[in-house]
Amino acid sequence: MARKLPGELVGMLWKNYFRDPSQWWDKRCNKAGPAFPDFEHKITGHSLWIHGRFTPSWVLGELRITGAFPNDVVSAYVSLLRACAKNSDLSLGVKIHKDIQKKGLLHHCSDDLIIMYAKCGALEKARHLLETHKSKHVFSWTSLIAGYVRKGQCQDALAYFEKMQAEGLSPDAVTFGCFSKTCGTIRSLDKNEKDDADIGLQCLSRDNVKVGNKLVDIYTKSGAFANAQQMVNGPPMRNAAAWSSLIQSYAGQGQYGQALECFKQMQQEGISPNARAIMCLLKSCSTIGDADYGDKIHNEINKKEPLKNDKVLGTAVVDMYAKCGATTKAQQVFDGLHTRDIISWNALIAGYAQQGQGEQALECFENMKNDGISPNSVTFLSILKACGNMEAAEEGKRFHVRIVGEGLHENNIVLGNALIDMYAKCGKLEKSLRVLQELPNRDFISWSALIAGYAKQGQAEQAIEAFEKMQQEGFPPNKIMFLCMLKACSSMQAADRGEQIHGEIARQGLLMEDHMLCKALVDMYVKCGALGMAKQVLDEFPTQNVASWNALIAGYIQEGECRQALKCFQQMESKGLFPDARTFMCVLKVCGLMGLMEDAENYFGAMHTKYDVCPDLSHYTCIVGAFGNAGLLEKAAGIVQQMPCFEHPIAVWLALLGACQKWAYVKLGKWAFEKAVKIDNSHATAYILMANIYRAAGMLENAKMIEAMKIKNNTCKPSLCAGA
Repeated sequence: MARKLPGELVGMLWKNYFRDPSQWWDKRCNKAGPAFPDFEHKITGHSLWIHGRFTPSWVLGELRITGAFPNDVVSAYVSLLRACAKNSDLSLGVKIHKDIQKKGLLHHCSDDLIIMYAKCGALEKARHLLETHKSKHVFSWTSLIAGYVRKGQCQDALAYFEKMQAEGLSPDAVTFGCFSKTCGTIRSLDKNEKDDADIGLQCLSRDNVKVGNKLVDIYTKSGAFANAQQMVNGPPMRNAAAWSSLIQSYAGQGQYGQALECFKQMQQEGISPNARAIMCLLKSCSTIGDADYGDKIHNEINKKEPLKNDKVLGTAVVDMYAKCGATTKAQQVFDGLHTRDIISWNALIAGYAQQGQGEQALECFENMKNDGISPNSVTFLSILKACGNMEAAEEGKRFHVRIVGEGLHENNIVLGNALIDMYAKCGKLEKSLRVLQELPNRDFISWSALIAGYAKQGQAEQAIEAFEKMQQEGFPPNKIMFLCMLKACSSMQAADRGEQIHGEIARQGLLMEDHMLCKALVDMYVKCGALGMAKQVLDEFPTQNVASWNALIAGYIQEGECRQALKCFQQMESKGLFPDARTFMCVLKVCGLMGLMEDAENYFGAMHTKYDVCPDLSHYTCIVGAFGNAGLLEKAAGIVQQMPCFEHPIAVWLALLGACQKWAYVKLGKWAFEKAVKIDNSHATAYILMANIYRAAGMLENAKMIEAMKIKNNTCKPSLCAGA
């Protein structure tokens, strides 16, 4: 059946009214304003307005015939005044006012005259009529208040807001809307006026909790959280509505920690948040990944039966636990839901997919089908993510076929992008490219997924080609894209292309404050052998970071420029940067290569005492190898003996063994060999080094014995270059 247009529906309802008026309530005598209906059906609740937008022209005639609307003259004047108000036609409105006075109909039309004058900006005339005729209609007072707000007369608006309540009239939703604009206007007053207005509003709220709650809402929405918090902390305002409003606003502004702090204060005062606030709190926990606070909010929900059985809240709890990584709890809550729909299933599947639990996501998908729930686009987005993370190309292909079969891919660029990403993560880049080419509309994300796939698979040339095509289609790259491209240029050692990308980054103004891009550029230039350009990037960067300097120092070492590497280390220190564990690895290696053993020992000792960097196994391996290669074997052995207990320290013993091989030191070599095979008797390198030591010493029988041990212990690990 075709859906009726609004005009057709209203016409049908009016015909229903005239067939049997007894089925309709006549609400005209008690109307609080134009927004309220003239008639309301007693059973269905349908509403009708005599002067409604879609009211057919024949209705007024029928009302006169039936006697339901005897005063068509008043009706005509009301319609004219509303037209004047709508068009801001003050001159015509004044003429109609005079005509109404002549006919003695002012009492019937005073409220519409007030509204007309207020909307036309003639506030003195509106005020005079309001006070002369003692209007008892809220909408007339609201019109005057709204007029003052539009004129920026904040104090007058507040005065009439207070006066209206003194007359015994309660503000409605529209009045509060004007009230909120009044408070917004307060933000633009000078300090003294603002303070006076704030004090007036807060005094007013002390006697009217509803006003106070609205004021809290207004303060938070205008960003005046300190004012809102001050009001909520006051005794009259310690209620669920005010606290909940504050929580919703904090969450809406992204201040999730503050929202949770409000919940903590509510708990201390024994006040429970409403359902909307709980939704905001759950979102806050999801965003910051705080499952512990999520538990408290979940417990709050379970205290109240209506909330406990609320399907929407239940789904939100599932979503919260899933996003916090607590998928076991998410599953438990999900299993306890009275009714499960596509939204709750999607929340659980998405949680598993986001946490890298692809198999569970696929299992959920099958369970959902068995439950009689059909998947939608959102479901497939999570499933494709799961397949991509698992690199399950065949599973992904099966879902791709189903998506196409159900027509979900048509004009759905998000789903198309998910397919590109899934195939790219699975290494099926030809398929990924084909999906991209078949998309009727591609966007930046489409290209990003493909380029990231090329970069991950080491297909740098294809990544650069796709990057250029993306730009030709009018999609400017962002930071993430630039990082991918710099990685591609590094692997290809394409310094020229990298320099072009460097220029694009600079033109977009992304470089000056972004340490990740700075380090990526330094890495790229270092790997391309353009150390001068790498140094220039660092020198021009306004704020320095250790990671970028480490990359440069490592680059100089790689190129054999050890003195320059050490100079960079000293320059880094002069800029006030503290070296980290990676820096010291480079420095110890440089000292070893240059034979600066005293410096190496000093730097190694200063790591913990001066720089608060605890040496790890790699540092011990490096310095033992350095001393060993320098022929200082006893010194190297002493460092090994002082070394703390590491979980699997075979590397340091192999470094010592390598040094013993170099200097044909049998006794120390035998000790190091015994320690190494005790840690791992299947490591081939230890046997090879020890056999070589024996051969160099002319102890051939011992060498054969070591080789026999090697075969017996089924050594399978490849030889390592000791000390490397």
